[in-house]
Amino acid sequence: MDREAIEGKVRELHLQIWKERAVLWPDREVHPLDVIDPAVAAKVLGIDLQYHQELSFGLIGSKYETAGLLDRNLGVIAIATKFGPQVARFTTAHELGHWVMHTKNIVQHRDRPIYGHGTAPKEPIEREADCFAARYLMPAKLVRTVFQSMFLRIPFVFDDTTSFFLRPDDTESLLRPERDSNDREHALATARSFNGKRFNSLSEIFNVSPKAMAIRLQELELIRSWP
Repeated sequence: MDREAIEGKVRELHLQIWKERAVLWPDREVHPLDVIDPAVAAKVLGIDLQYHQELSFGLIGSKYETAGLLDRNLGVIAIATKFGPQVARFTTAHELGHWVMHTKNIVQHRDRPIYGHGTAPKEPIEREADCFAARYLMPAKLVRTVFQSMFLRIPFVFDDTTSFFLRPDDTESLLRPERDSNDREHALATARSFNGKRFNSLSEIFNVSPKAMAIRLQELELIRSWP
């Protein structure tokens, strides 16, 4: 998987949206969080983005839960809302990844619910679409900016004081988490206060699942690595 190439595709789409901001938002100033809305990307790309309570696909005697459908011939991406807004948002960005990157080998496609990109085995094109979605919804520069405004430093260091701010009833779980876990990232992804300051969590700000946000923090190496 060529992450640099995927990053380039994401930047191109973000830039295209930014250049069209006066048309997309004629009556107000644009915030960077507006640009990462996958529904806006669909509009810019001329995609008919549809939301339905439920999408299902199955043969006789079987039924499969479907979170997203793509039909390039019809110019449609359809998203199921039954799994919640965060799953719908990530799935939309995932389908956009297919639309932008897999023009030759995906004409019609369906996906099961996607809660965030991870390490579970997937086909290469699915990993690429997950990678696109994560970078589209959680751009590195914006995540770092928001992270630093909340937690004051990059990389973040877990010590007695910072662990107490994040989890006063269970600092030990942050000071000595299981190796290779993302418990620390999850704590930061869901934190709503730090050092006496209250805020919406990173997961809420970027409107993604805590799991997706935690994995992105891990990718961006925003926490000091193990000694």
